[in-house]
This record gives sequence, C-alpha cells and structure tokens, in this order.
Amino acid sequence: MVSNEHLSLIGKKNRELEKAFGFTHYIELKDFPILGREQDHNAIRQALLDFISDDNLIVVKTDNGIIKDFSEMSKEEAKKNLLLLKEDKGLFFDEDLEISYALMGSNFFSYVFSGMIMFSANKESAEKMASILDKHNLEYFEPHNVLERERALSSEKRKIGRNEPCPCGSGIKYKKCCLDSDIKELGKPRKI
Repeated sequence: MVSNEHLSLIGKKNRELEKAFGFTHYIELKDFPILGREQDHNAIRQALLDFISDDNLIVVKTDNGIIKDFSEMSKEEAKKNLLLLKEDKGLFFDEDLEISYALMGSNFFSYVFSGMIMFSANKESAEKMASILDKHNLEYFEPHNVLERERALSSEKRKIGRNEPCPCGSGIKYKKCCLDSDIKELGKPRKI
C-alpha cells in the first residue's frame, strides 16, 4: 500500500527511496554491450517473479531518476505487464526515454526494462536474488553494497551509468546515445 513515507519521496531521487527503505545492495544484469547478445526476457521476467513474495506491489514512476508517482499493482497485473514489456507495450513501457518504471515490494526495489532489471534490496534479499538469477542462467554483476561503492567512486573516475544523462550534453540517456560508439572506440564504457 502506498504510504505517506512513499509520498514524501515524490520529487526526490530514487537513491533516497533506497536509503529510506534500507535497500543497501544492488544487482544489475549484464546487457548487450557487455555480452554481445540480449539475455532472455522471459527468464528475466520469471526470475523477478520468483523473487517477489508480495501479492500487492508498488509501481514507482521516475523521470530521469526523480520520483514522480507511486501506484499500487497486484502481482498478477505486474506479471502481465512484464510480459507486455518485451513487445514495448503495457504499463512499464514509455516512449519517452527519460521515463522509467520500477516495482517495489516490502523487501526490494527494481527497475524493469525489456531484457534488463536493476535490483536493490538488503544484503540477504540481494543474495537471494543472485541465486535466483543463477537458477535462470542469467548473467549479472555481483551484488555490491551501494554505500561502499559510492564512497569508492566519489574519489576516482567511474564509468558512466547506462541510465545517466550522456556526457555529450544531448540530454538523452547514455545507453541510447554514445554508449555504443564509446565501446567501439574505447572497448568499454567511458569513465568520468
């Protein structure tokens, strides 16, 4: 159920939501630029559904990482919309590349894209999700503590996040703008 705590986060960055609910660990699936192929959307969808224990979920709508809205959704409705996402349809799809949707349960927060999830939870839940991803033969970056990583990155160059604005100034997400050309030119994502 959407609570006052949720509503107080409207206008804030999604990182504030993760902090407020104690989601300290992060997992991201590897994607096409890393693997050279797409991962199976149905396996990704099923892995997320295998993890979800809540019958009622919250959908978090963000615009360029800023929380815009919360709404409630049943697990069954989420299941249908995750399937439609593969076809660029349903409630989790938006043609505006800055708009993204995440599912939130009592023990996780996860962005959902066609062929990709970015998952935050506490350490125990992140480890559980990693074992589910293994079961579905999905490749991912090992779970890591977000706070430790933030401290390490603040003192050194870091690669640009796929969903961050492109450093070229276009206003488009890096993954939809210069990521592919950087990988061709540098062999990896650019660091800033």
